[in-house]
Amino acid sequence: MPYLNDEAVVLNSLRSREKDKVTVLMTRNHGLVRAVARRAFSPTSRLGTALEMLSTLKVQLFRRSESQELFTLCQAVLIERSPLLEADYETLSCGSFLAEVISVVATAEHDESELFRILAQAQVALAQGVERQLLAVAFFASVTAIAGIAPQVGACCRCAREISEECGEWFFLPVSGNFCCAACVLAGESAMRLSAETLRWLEHALQAPFQDCLRYPHHSGCLLESAKVLSEQVQSHLGVKFRTLPYIVEMHNS
Repeated sequence: MPYLNDEAVVLNSLRSREKDKVTVLMTRNHGLVRAVARRAFSPTSRLGTALEMLSTLKVQLFRRSESQELFTLCQAVLIERSPLLEADYETLSCGSFLAEVISVVATAEHDESELFRILAQAQVALAQGVERQLLAVAFFASVTAIAGIAPQVGACCRCAREISEECGEWFFLPVSGNFCCAACVLAGESAMRLSAETLRWLEHALQAPFQDCLRYPHHSGCLLESAKVLSEQVQSHLGVKFRTLPYIVEMHNS
């Protein structure tokens, strides 16, 4: 079908030529799409004002054939304005990270409607003032789990020892995407040191509904360690480093 009608969240918009925008959209039913908004920078255009990052839209898209990479954005009706308008630095950083995570991970195998649903929940949490670092890392965990590229948390991959306070240090093995206890890590092995608390939080975040993760006990240290584990895992699977992750790492736990 040459025309698509769908609900979409704006992830990014870049100038193309003098008055056009190329927009990246996460749609409810068609996944990640890229579309040209003709004359979006024109003073009389209604499209330009709707294409703010994390705005939710009703869109009509057109392309002549599936061989075309870009759609043309024919119509865009604003459903929900972006929570990033007039936002502070941490909110802008968090929103940019949410958009980048979806842009990267949505290229993997995934459930499109589930990713869209999680993104919509994150938009609401952002507007409600949920702690930014927690929101970003919980979202990161939920999205990687949906996409099937999350690390396997549960027990030591070598001795099957369960996570416990008695074994205070654990290690993430980026090459295999597994975890091992301090007794099993090999000398000289590429490994990331973690606390047992981080592993318990990460295990919960990867298995529980996204909104439950926002209420699970945490501290900034386990969020930072979890973010680094997830980043290494995505880089291993997709070969991508997140440009906006440093902004999340530098946030304080309010």
